[in-house]
Amino acid sequence: MSQPPSARAIVRGYPVHRGQLEEVAAKLETRLRTRPEARLTTDPDTSQVIVLAPPDIQAIVANELNRPLEPGSTAAAGLPAVLPARRPRVRCNDRVPVDATH
Repeated sequence: MSQPPSARAIVRGYPVHRGQLEEVAAKLETRLRTRPEARLTTDPDTSQVIVLAPPDIQAIVANELNRPLEPGSTAAAGLPAVLPARRPRVRCNDRVPVDATH
C-alpha cells in the first residue's frame, strides 16, 4: 500500500556553479532515489537544479546543496554548491520619461 504524499509538491530552482551542475544533480538524484514524490531536472541555460517536491524534501535538497562537495570530487574547490541568492538592484533615482501626448 502506498503512503499518501506528505504535502503538496512545489517547484524550486537552486542556482549552482556552472562547472558543478551535472555533479550536483547526480548527487541529488542519488540522495532522492528512495523518494518517488521528488522530481529533479537541470537547466543548463540558467545553471539551476529544478526540483518538484513537497516542502520537507525541498528542505533536504537545500541542506544537501549547502554542504561542501566530497573532497575527491572534480569540482571541490572550496566554493558552495549553491550560489547565494541575488537581490535585485533597485535604483531609486531612475526616472522614466513621460510622454506628454498621452
